Amino acid sequence: MLAFGCLADIKKNSSALKNSNSLECKLTPVKQSKAAIEAILKDLDSNYLEIGGGGISEVKQTRTNVYVVSIPQGERIDQFSYEISVDEACKVNILKKEPFTKNFSR
Repeated sequence: MLAFGCLADIKKNSSALKNSNSLECKLTPVKQSKAAIEAILKDLDSNYLEIGGGGISEVKQTRTNVYVVSIPQGERIDQFSYEISVDEACKVNILKKEPFTKNFSR
């Protein structure tokens, strides 16, 4: 499991946090998606070693906590399904990562 923080968002909203009784993560859905996508991209950058292809062609949220990333590689598309969670301290945890491939024959 990997964890990534949202410290920058907390700092930006420090005045709002001062008025709050707790330090719970008050992220909007867009900020949650941004944090999740940043964590996924960091994971791919560290672990995806294919050197060909055209880079990331799609990042799609398919359910509230699931994202699918597509990376074209010649006659196939490598895809990764990520199940994530965002905790109350604004940390993104990658709970599950499943690779799969779509093949195209000529």
